[in-house]
Amino acid sequence: MRFSSRAVKQVFADLSPEEDDYIRRVSLGVLQQARGSNVFFADLGYLRSCLLQGRIPPSELETATTSFSASTFKVQTLGRGTKTLDITKSTGVNWKIPRGFLGRYNAASHEVNAPGGRVLRRAASLVGARHDGAREVVAGLWGRVTVADFVEACRQVLGELSQDEEEYVTAIATEQVPADSNYIRDLPYLDKCLQQGRTPTSIKGPELLPTIFLNDTTSSRLADDGMSLRHTGGRVR
Repeated sequence: MRFSSRAVKQVFADLSPEEDDYIRRVSLGVLQQARGSNVFFADLGYLRSCLLQGRIPPSELETATTSFSASTFKVQTLGRGTKTLDITKSTGVNWKIPRGFLGRYNAASHEVNAPGGRVLRRAASLVGARHDGAREVVAGLWGRVTVADFVEACRQVLGELSQDEEEYVTAIATEQVPADSNYIRDLPYLDKCLQQGRTPTSIKGPELLPTIFLNDTTSSRLADDGMSLRHTGGRVR
């Protein structure tokens, strides 16, 4: 579920500014605590418990009033003594990468004559995009590629996909499709996820932010209607 206070406002139409601010701050705190995503909540039960109890660290929650299990989080101590929480596979945010797929996909993405990646170029071509050979600028790329188009592009570039590989690509691509659309939100971002073997819901930090992500999350500023994704244009990097 994407970060927004819209759902709460629909249920409680008379939220005070203080209550709205509380919901936003707790929600942002949950996103920052769990190294799962800057945009999507992996465990809504955990968020609900934090809102009800006014506490965020899992160890401080009353287990009798929450469906969240601390065992789904792994505490990791970082270099400077700070701690983060890794969401494990029990939350459904991590996928097992089919054997050999990462190498095949990266080989196709880093060919000298295809700076944008052969898979991205093929996916764009399937929906009629035009390419500027000098700059690798794709016209008509955004908002026109479906999950099926992207899977077909992978199949044409990588060769025959196994059932596990097709299910993996479909699952990762589907995470980049907004609820009110049939199209992939950001192809270069999806490409980076597949190159690195990490999904949009298992990334925390700056690794994939340049293509698409939240100015608001990284700067802690909140828009009037909650956080929103932004596009950077049609250039394949």
